[in-house]
Amino acid sequence: MRKTIYEHLNTLNEPYKSKAITNYLKRFYVSSIDDVPEFHRTFLTGSVSDVLNNAFVWSVSPEGFDYWSKLKESLENKVTTDNYSIY
Repeated sequence: MRKTIYEHLNTLNEPYKSKAITNYLKRFYVSSIDDVPEFHRTFLTGSVSDVLNNAFVWSVSPEGFDYWSKLKESLENKVTTDNYSIY
């Protein structure tokens, strides 16, 4: 399902959700989603792992590259196993 970046980030469990949204807002030097440039606020995308990959620069976030890389890998593995059926 296609959602905005903010909508996808809101589907993450805590503490990932709060940290990802904070880093996303910091990317634009704002404190509210309403202040994010309209194109970025309304752009639709297909998966939360793609959004996470592009929402902010992992290496300059307080959590660091490895933190977000592990989360992205976990999300991609979950999608793979959720879509795999054993008969």
